Formats: sequence, C-alpha cells, structure tokens
Amino acid sequence: MKNYLIVLLAVITPALFAQETISKVAKNETVKNGKIRHFERTMIINGKPEDVFAFMDDIRNTGRHMTESSGAMAGSKLKIEWLSDHKTGLGTKYRWTGKVVGMKMDFTVEVSKWVEGKEKVWGTVGDAKMIVIDWFEMYLVLSPYENGKTQAQLGIYYTKPKGKFLGFLLGKSYSKWCVKSMLKDTKKHF
Repeated sequence: MKNYLIVLLAVITPALFAQETISKVAKNETVKNGKIRHFERTMIINGKPEDVFAFMDDIRNTGRHMTESSGAMAGSKLKIEWLSDHKTGLGTKYRWTGKVVGMKMDFTVEVSKWVEGKEKVWGTVGDAKMIVIDWFEMYLVLSPYENGKTQAQLGIYYTKPKGKFLGFLLGKSYSKWCVKSMLKDTKKHF
C-alpha cells in the first residue's frame, strides 16, 4: 500500500505544480481561444542553476531552433526584433517575424514572471499570426540537483487555431519540438 501511495504522489505532484504555474493570462486565454493544451519535460543539466538560468533566460540561446533553417520549420527561419531595452529579465519583449511554407508569422512575446536563477514565464501578447498554434505561454522552473547539476522543468500551454487544419494536425508536435529543442540546446551547451 505504501508503494502505491508513493507512485500516486509521484504522478500527481507534477500535474498539481503545473496548474499552479499557469498564469492569470493563461487562464484568461481559455475563454478567448478555447481549450488550453499542455506539454512539459524535465531534464537534468550538467551546470549550476544560476548558469543554466542565465543561458535559458536569453531567447537568442533557447530560440535558436526558430532562427535556423530546419525540417520542423519547413526550411524557413524567423527573425527576432527587440521591443524592450533589455534582452533578459521581467518585461523583456520581442517580436518574431518571417514566413514558413509561404505563410506569414508575426507575433510578440513578453516575459511576465522572472525570478533570477529560478523561474521564468513568457508568452504571446496581442494579436499573433502563427500557423500551427494560436497562443502560447511557456514556463521554466530550475532547481538544484545532486553533484552541482540542475533540474530544468520546461513547459508550454498553448491553444490551437480554430478552423486551421495545420493547427489541428501539427500544433501538438510543434509545441513538443519547441520544448525539446530548448532543453536539448541547453544540455548541449553545458
């Protein structure tokens, strides 16, 4: 019986944590954009939490998968334009633009929560022109792990665009690709 309780807690705890992480913005998007979907991964990184956070806080590092041509981007890449004076920290704001498979991408992202070395929440603001998702909010939570390593928990809440077949077909796989790419690029760096 005791083992079953331990397993049950191990399964339930991450789900409860994820619900606490979702911001007021995300909760409001449920009404506006429909059903919110969620994907999360945890990875152990060979670096101190403050170093891992500094790397992952900089979108030029973790957004590299969108600025380089790849199969998941259908051979396309996006450009980033800074809308804030600072490139990291609370209130950081930037705009992604470009075309993927001939369709325009134009969306603005803002950091809404930032606890140095520990936690970050960022997501789309305003009208977003995206292809396979309509809105997203991502979160990063870091905690110390044994032997000077870091446990990185990265997740995304997103909605699929209504009436777009590509969103129905690819929204989930694209969201997973983003999260996995960010973690993989971070692990590779360290």
